[in-house]
Amino acid sequence: NIKIFDDNIYVINQDNRIICLDSASGNKIWDVRTVASFIKSQNFSALAISKKGDLFVLNSSGDLLKLSALSGQIFWALNVTPSLYAHDKDFFKSSDIVIENDNIYFSTTSSLFSYNSKSGFMNWQLDINSTSTPIIDGNNVFLLSNNGFFANIDKSTGKLIWLTDV
Repeated sequence: NIKIFDDNIYVINQDNRIICLDSASGNKIWDVRTVASFIKSQNFSALAISKKGDLFVLNSSGDLLKLSALSGQIFWALNVTPSLYAHDKDFFKSSDIVIENDNIYFSTTSSLFSYNSKSGFMNWQLDINSTSTPIIDGNNVFLLSNNGFFANIDKSTGKLIWLTDV
């Protein structure tokens, strides 16, 4: 997963290292190491950058972090996995992160989440199995579940409005 912001390139590698590179020279600006996962894959991590330069990372161990895109300073970090067992963290999968106003949204194989991007506090969690990227439209969050259901969720409360089999 690669993002570009203010002439810098942001990458999270298979060892859950978050790296910032200068786009002109390729020189490393900063490097933040997080908990490595037993399973090595680029497909289990997500990066998003706000217009303000806040970098949000969801790594393959289920750790959600907010960092400064400029310095790599970690503002907050938490784990979103439903279990304390290391095995569950090794097989963690998620969608991309969606930033909307002061909230971030993403889905995992266990739940759809909404977090306050400033504080890191959870707004709500809805148990729905999906690794599809949530779509935000007005007051709704739309999501396709891994078992073929299309859901409409209230963006403010996380309550399911309707669910249909597609």
